[in-house]
Amino acid sequence: MAAAPHARLAAITCAVLAAPLSLLPGDLAIAQLAAHNRPWHVVTTLTAVTATGTGIAPYLVAATAGLTLARHPALARVPRAGVRRLAAVAACLAWLALGQTLRFTLMTLIARPRPPAETWLTHASRYAFPSGHATTSAMTVGLLILALARVRSPHRR
Repeated sequence: MAAAPHARLAAITCAVLAAPLSLLPGDLAIAQLAAHNRPWHVVTTLTAVTATGTGIAPYLVAATAGLTLARHPALARVPRAGVRRLAAVAACLAWLALGQTLRFTLMTLIARPRPPAETWLTHASRYAFPSGHATTSAMTVGLLILALARVRSPHRR
């Protein structure tokens, strides 16, 4: 079960690498169809999700996840609450930084071009795959879900 996301990423990466330096068949048509059929509520939602993967927002969420994880009973052995909080926040920020490093390395190696700019909802830079906004948002939400799941009381699990 845990290998499923890795297998999907590997399959998508293989598909992207099979068509180097060009868009995959159907990419342009799908991007144009999406660009011309965007209900306002979808645009608002997608813009908000994109914002969670941009700038300082993901780091604030990761720090919040760290503060939440600091309440976990396994960290109770750390005698000082300030040290416990700092260690948990640092671990979450380090995890996000590691993920960004891996994403950036993959992105640079794969070098998949972006679709035409007129289909974009927001500013984007560099290459298209793996998506920085999507990867960062997923990692950030994953940290927050992990933190909330780990600190739930045992009788609610």
